[in-house]
Amino acid sequence: MRTFLCRVGALAVAVGAVLVFTAGTATVQAADHSSTKSSASSPPTCNSQPNLNDPTNSSTAALASYYFVLQHSDGHSESVCSLGDDVQPGDTVTAHFTFASNSSGSEEVTLVSYTKTEGSKQQTMSDCESFSQGTDTDTSDGCSAAGQAQLTVSVPNCDFQIDFIYGEAIASLTPGPYSSQHRLISSGSGGEDQSCSSTTPSPTSSVSGITTSAPGSSSGSGSGAASSSVASGVSGISTPGTGSGLGALRLALGLLLIVGGVVALLWGGWRRATEI
Repeated sequence: MRTFLCRVGALAVAVGAVLVFTAGTATVQAADHSSTKSSASSPPTCNSQPNLNDPTNSSTAALASYYFVLQHSDGHSESVCSLGDDVQPGDTVTAHFTFASNSSGSEEVTLVSYTKTEGSKQQTMSDCESFSQGTDTDTSDGCSAAGQAQLTVSVPNCDFQIDFIYGEAIASLTPGPYSSQHRLISSGSGGEDQSCSSTTPSPTSSVSGITTSAPGSSSGSGSGAASSSVASGVSGISTPGTGSGLGALRLALGLLLIVGGVVALLWGGWRRATEI
């Protein structure tokens, strides 16, 4: 009996130690994940971001940093360091950015979304907004002009492309020109399984505090212009799961096994001492 208790105790301590170690690993992974993505209530920590330099001079910084707030159509919101695959059809995307202190003072940046035609590489502008820190407020590309260093566009409810770029947008294009011109800052796409109709889709948002208008319904210049306004507070924000709950469960179970194993070892040792 005493031998059995000692073996069970040793096994419980070993298993418990493994669970405690993996719980710590899960916590570290959750912390690493939060450095590139967070709830929309706070900006993410973005390191080593690409394409910060002036496209006309690769050695001169144009932007100090940027990040995006994604207002998803299901009601939750998140902040990310790049557009990537996080943007979903029907989202409202806001680009936040800071110009570099040694920038030329004349840079212009644009956030633009496109619909993609089924069976073709052709893309058509859906929504667009630009901001210039210089005197150039030209919106000949059909984009509305933002009054601050913050750009907001609606993402189509179908196959789409969204680009954050230097300079002005191209109304109709095939993939590639922004990259070849070294103007692309960040890009994302999605909705490949949702075909776009022949008419421009009307973005919608069910998020409280957000109002959007369909492309072309704005009084701004150009048929591609659209207006959007964001209230001071956004409700329905939730933080993406990071695995911290699973880590806590592992930690609790591991500690319980360790305590139980130690008790079994002590009990087995005591039984052995009393039998000698």
